[in-house]
Amino acid sequence: MRAIFVSLALFVTLSAGQKLGQIQNFQQKSSGADYVELEWSLTQDSDYALHKYTLTTDSDFSNDVRCFAEHCTYIIDYLSACTAHSFELVPHFDGPAGDVLGDVATTTGSTADSPPGAPSNIVVSGLGSTGTNLTWDAPATNPGCVDVYEVCYHLDSDTVTKCENTSDTSINLTALEACGKYQVTVTGVTPSGTAGASLDTFITTQDGVPGQPQNVVVGLATVDSISIEWDDPLINRLCIDRFAFSYGETHTRNFQYVRASDHEAIISPLNGCTNYTIDVFAISSAGFAGPYVRNYAATAETEPLAPPSVVVGAHGPDSIDVIWGSNPDERCSGSITICWHDRDHVEICENIPDGGGNNFTITDLLPCSSYDVIVSVVTPGGIIGQPAGNATHTEDVSPGPVQFLRMKEVTSHEMTISYEAPDTHPQCVHEYDIEIINQDDYFSKRSHVVPYMDGTFTDLEACADYLVNVRAVTRTGLFSEWRSITTTTGGDVPSVPRSFAVEGFSQTSVTLNWWQPDTNKFCVTKYRLEWTDGTTPSSIEISPPPGEVLPFENQFIVTGLVACTDYTFTVYATSDVGGTSDPATVTQKTECPR
Repeated sequence: MRAIFVSLALFVTLSAGQKLGQIQNFQQKSSGADYVELEWSLTQDSDYALHKYTLTTDSDFSNDVRCFAEHCTYIIDYLSACTAHSFELVPHFDGPAGDVLGDVATTTGSTADSPPGAPSNIVVSGLGSTGTNLTWDAPATNPGCVDVYEVCYHLDSDTVTKCENTSDTSINLTALEACGKYQVTVTGVTPSGTAGASLDTFITTQDGVPGQPQNVVVGLATVDSISIEWDDPLINRLCIDRFAFSYGETHTRNFQYVRASDHEAIISPLNGCTNYTIDVFAISSAGFAGPYVRNYAATAETEPLAPPSVVVGAHGPDSIDVIWGSNPDERCSGSITICWHDRDHVEICENIPDGGGNNFTITDLLPCSSYDVIVSVVTPGGIIGQPAGNATHTEDVSPGPVQFLRMKEVTSHEMTISYEAPDTHPQCVHEYDIEIINQDDYFSKRSHVVPYMDGTFTDLEACADYLVNVRAVTRTGLFSEWRSITTTTGGDVPSVPRSFAVEGFSQTSVTLNWWQPDTNKFCVTKYRLEWTDGTTPSSIEISPPPGEVLPFENQFIVTGLVACTDYTFTVYATSDVGGTSDPATVTQKTECPR
């Protein structure tokens, strides 16, 4: 209010005893998504006539309002939806020596809700043991109207849908099962509960190691067979590809497999009167074996029982936590031996006296690596029991950037690049993300995801400036910094100018129109236009002004022609580095005098 009176300091002040009309009931009358309609009344007991009003919105911009009725309305438009605004209204009166300002009236108003547009670019930003992280971009339309995002999801093979809300453009979904294909829908919802447009996508959750089969029971035993039954694991059941059995005596193990849909089997042929140890475990489609459940066909035991459960999980990028259960029936245990190895290194073992409290942290591991962990009970006399195992990954870390990125060869339509694996954490690289961007064509970005170093790219545009970006990507989607290189493809002969046609004609002129060639269009530096009436040939070269390029559509008016005469017009596309195209031809007769 103080700023308004300073800017109006030249206005006449009110003399003592003189009255001015007062603004009453200044308020919001109605609103829409992009406007607020205001209304007010002015008392009529004024010594001076009303000249106008000054209406200031958000202490930022003002409008002069000319309304001389007792009750006035005014619409402030071009406002953003779902937004609160402040308004100040000052009456101006025609005083004897100039404008006289009346008292200021203030009010507030808000634009109405408007359904937001659909979010965009749903991205799986992280996969891990704590859940699946999703991010997306806010709607381009009415993003300020989003109060919460409703994120709904269901398995592709199921109809039961669950929904969660978030006020951010990201969410961590902890209820998703591993190895599942989910349909995810993200919808912006306004404060009034109006849902905007939705965006659907499909995601596949992280591969996981199946848990222990449940309710494993050894059934009928005969002289040469043992029956066994079980239920699906509670953990990562969707990851099961098949079930396996390991069975035998102390130093002999045999294997048998059944389908994921089977939950019972008869193990045979076996030797009679023999103590057998039977391990049942699930195997994922990626080949990871889950923890097994061990059963015995007889009670005569010459070695310790395996731990009933082994739970492993990443403690960080270089360590794994191991927790195992104790079998209350085991009386021979003296210590625990834990062994671990990845796919490329020799197995390492450590003995833990007195069981170590049933937990241990393996350290000094490589990040981004899969480890098999085996836990065995050892008797005081040194007899090692059958192992219980599990597998997990250490956490991913971002690898370093690729090394020595260079352009090996460039032709008109093909390029070959080379690069080497990162120097930092090369074992974390699962694939390489390569972007090929034609910097002369905004819509030509091409992305390639390759599981190995592949650097030959074809079907490129000739005479074009290309940017090549390469980065390394981990199994869970972490990535390195980009490494970039630029090049320009070689020249090639452009194709025939397209849609060469006559746009109009008169007695002495013909207007011609054509489009740039479809093939090798960036190589075109000029056009050569020729015309003849059969006896006298003429031609002209059409080039762009310095610093500019030829447009997509070209037009030229040929003048100085003879009335009522047939002309043949021919246009060629010319490249300084590729040659000249085949011609495009059209004929036209100039207009005859009437």
